[in-house]
Amino acid sequence: MVCRPIKGGGVIVMRIHSVAGLAALLFFLVGMVGVCLGAEKERASEPTYQGKTLDEWVARTKAKDKRIRQTAAWALGNIGPEARTTVPALIELFKDKEESVRGAAARALGGIGANAASAAPALTELLNDKNEEVQHAVAVALGNIGPEAKIAIPAITEWLAKYKNGSVPWTAAEALRRIGPAAIPTLTELLKDKDIDVRWYAAQALGEIGPEAKLAIPSLSELLKDNDKRVRQVAADALEKIEKDKN
Repeated sequence: MVCRPIKGGGVIVMRIHSVAGLAALLFFLVGMVGVCLGAEKERASEPTYQGKTLDEWVARTKAKDKRIRQTAAWALGNIGPEARTTVPALIELFKDKEESVRGAAARALGGIGANAASAAPALTELLNDKNEEVQHAVAVALGNIGPEAKIAIPAITEWLAKYKNGSVPWTAAEALRRIGPAAIPTLTELLKDKDIDVRWYAAQALGEIGPEAKLAIPSLSELLKDNDKRVRQVAADALEKIEKDKN
C-alpha cells in the first residue's frame, strides 16, 4: 500500500497493490460503520424522560442536592417498566437521610411495577420506616409489583395491625389484593378483625380477586351477620363476585 500526492489538487490517495489489501481495507471500513450505527441505534432506543437518558437520571440520584435526588427518582418511576435496570440505584436511595427521597424511591419502584420484583425484600424492610408517607409509598409499590411481592405479606399484615387509622386499612388491603391469591388466607383472616374498616376492605379485596378466593366463602358468609350494615353489604357483594363462575 502506497500513499502518493496527486497533481492539481494536493489530494492524498491510497493505492492498493493487492486484492487482499483492498479487501482488508473495505472490511475495516464496513466494520467501523457498523459499530457507529449500532451505538447510535442503542442510544436512540434507550428510554428517556425530559430529554435525559436512564444513565443521566441514575447519576442524578447521587447528587448533593436532595431535590435533584428526589426528582431523579420521580423521573425513573415515570419512565416505568423500561427503567428496570435502575432498580439497584433506587434501592440505594432507601439509605438516604431525607424521607422525601426515600419515599420517592419507593414510588419509583412502584412505577416500574413487576419489573422491580427484585426490590421486594428491600421494600419489605423499608415498610418499617418511621415516616408514614414512606410506609404508604412502600405498601403501594409492593402491590404494584404484584405476585412476586408475596414475601411482604406478613410485613403488610403487621403494618396494618400497628396502624389501623386513616388510609392504612385501604392501602394494606389493596396491596394484598394486588399481590393476589397468595394473600387470600391473610385477607380471609382479616375478616374477623375488630376494626370495621379492616373487615370492610378485606371483604372488598376478596371480592375483587374473584373466583380464586372461593376458600373465603365460609368466612364471608359469616360476615353477613355483622353488626355493621356496610360490612354486611360488602360481604354480600364479594360473595356474588366470588361465586360467579367459581366452578
